[in-house]
Amino acid sequence: MTRGPSLRRRLALWIGGGVVVAWLAAVIWSLLALETSIDRDIDLGLKAAAERLMPLAMVHIFERADDGTAQIIADFSKSSEPGRLTYVVRDETGRILLASRSYEGQPLPPVGITGFSEEAGFHMYSLSALKGKLTMTVMENDSVRFTLLRDAALRLLTPIFAVLPFSLALIALALRWELRVIARLGAQIERRGQGDLTPISTEGVAREFAVIVESVNALMARLSAALEAERRFASNAAHELRTPIAAAIAQAQRLVQEAESPQTAERANQIAGALTRLARLSEKLLQLSRAEGAAVVSGEVQDLGAVVRLVIDELARTRGAGRVELRLPDGDVRAAINPDAYAILLRNLVENALAHGSADHPVEVEVLGDGTITVRNDCAPVPAETLAELTEPFRRGATEAEGSGLGLSIVRAIAEAAG
Repeated sequence: MTRGPSLRRRLALWIGGGVVVAWLAAVIWSLLALETSIDRDIDLGLKAAAERLMPLAMVHIFERADDGTAQIIADFSKSSEPGRLTYVVRDETGRILLASRSYEGQPLPPVGITGFSEEAGFHMYSLSALKGKLTMTVMENDSVRFTLLRDAALRLLTPIFAVLPFSLALIALALRWELRVIARLGAQIERRGQGDLTPISTEGVAREFAVIVESVNALMARLSAALEAERRFASNAAHELRTPIAAAIAQAQRLVQEAESPQTAERANQIAGALTRLARLSEKLLQLSRAEGAAVVSGEVQDLGAVVRLVIDELARTRGAGRVELRLPDGDVRAAINPDAYAILLRNLVENALAHGSADHPVEVEVLGDGTITVRNDCAPVPAETLAELTEPFRRGATEAEGSGLGLSIVRAIAEAAG
């Protein structure tokens, strides 16, 4: 049987993949929102810096003498990071009057253009004063925003990737725990067969699987009804056949007694023998039919000790007292098997041992408390290649004993159905 892919693995992949995609989507959305927030906050910082620096720059410009050169304001910070604010003050002609030391000749927006702008990898904010005679531009390198966004992404992704393996493992464990009901159902269905058609319990079964269980139970109920009808037919057929065959045997035996010639008596004897063999064969065929079609496993464990004693006592009477030695346990013989099927199995085993064993040695029958049967007789060993075929219907070994070759096939059918 070709097995499909594992449902648990597929669910784990789908759920785990969905969780990963959802987390990544959440991170991307968070980074986009964070980028917008960083741009807004830094732009507001540029604007605030320009508004604070402009009055100071105006005072400084008016207090010093204009010698036509740009004055560079010293920077007390020793940091060389490109993220420091850079500012430039120009007059209406575009001449630089004042600049921070970090200014390195970056392109600037046209004089008189105020507000936010971007030039050569810098975000800028320009502010004019004195009716456009002075323009201050405060700028910051774009790498600052990229660095902030990168650090934020690392802080977001690091815990996610640290937790992700544990989340996937937790998903796998949860699926394994929750889907164990499928394994239990599979084991219960696998144990069912022609020998055990008891309904599967729906206790603790998830709602999604309850429909399957109910369908399987309905199917087994229909199968059980069909097998029960077959068992009743076999039982009725055995009863209906037994009477006419017995009557025919009696008539043949009467012909033997009333025959006027030895030839007629011999033929009547042959007819009686054929009818006797037919009676045995019909009984074995009906037993085989019941073994293959009836419910062998019963729904409850019961004591089979009385069944064992009844079968052995009957065989001892019909086959001769003293030929069968029975050993039973001190306690009960308890097993979940149909008593009729158990009796048929035991009878065929002992009959086979009696038919093919030495008449000088008894057949030893031992039954354990769990219903296990061991039958021993004294006979010539059967070759292994022959032994493997003896459980097939109508297969017999090299023997002159009477038989139909069905006894061990009946035993095998019942034993397999009983597990």
